[in-house]
Amino acid sequence: MGQSHSINVTNENEVRQLQQKYNEQIEAEISLKNLQFAQERAVKLVELRERLAWEVIALGSMATLLLAAGSIYKRKVCSCI
Repeated sequence: MGQSHSINVTNENEVRQLQQKYNEQIEAEISLKNLQFAQERAVKLVELRERLAWEVIALGSMATLLLAAGSIYKRKVCSCI
């Protein structure tokens, strides 16, 4: 009986050690996935900000062109009357 009890205790210790190693490995994988997700999100945010900057520049250019065209058209119409 003493030997079987000793073997059971040893097996339980090995099982606990394996569970601890598996838990550590799973936690490491979860941390890695979180870092990858954060990096992908950061890249998307940078791309979105860059795209927004270009859209603002395009909008400003378009507004300037429309105002200039409107001013030129108004001068031509008013000078004809």
